[in-house]
Amino acid sequence: MSLRPALLASLAGALFGPALLWLLFSVLAGSQWPMAAASQRAAVLLMVAVQAVVVAVVLLRLLTQRLDYPLDRMTAQVAGIAALRPVPALDWPLHDDFSPLAREL
Repeated sequence: MSLRPALLASLAGALFGPALLWLLFSVLAGSQWPMAAASQRAAVLLMVAVQAVVVAVVLLRLLTQRLDYPLDRMTAQVAGIAALRPVPALDWPLHDDFSPLAREL
C-alpha cells in the first residue's frame, strides 16, 4: 500500500470507527441508558479527544515508517557515496514511493 491510501485509510478508520461504535451503542442501548444533556456532551467531548489522540498516533507512526526511515536510509547512502566509500546498493521494494529515487542511487 502506498503512502496516500495508507494515510487516507488510517484517517478514515480513526475518525469514523469510534463514531460508528458510538452510533451503534446509542441505537442498541439508547432507550435503556438515558443520558442527561451534560453527560452526553461530556461523552462526545471525550470521544473527540480520543479520536484526536488516535489520529495523531497513527499519523505519526505512518509518517515515521513511510517517510523518515526511507529518507534516513537514502541519506546514509548518499553520505557514503559522497565520502567515496564503497556502499552496497539499496535493497528497495518496487512499489514504494521512494523507489524511483532509490534506484538512481
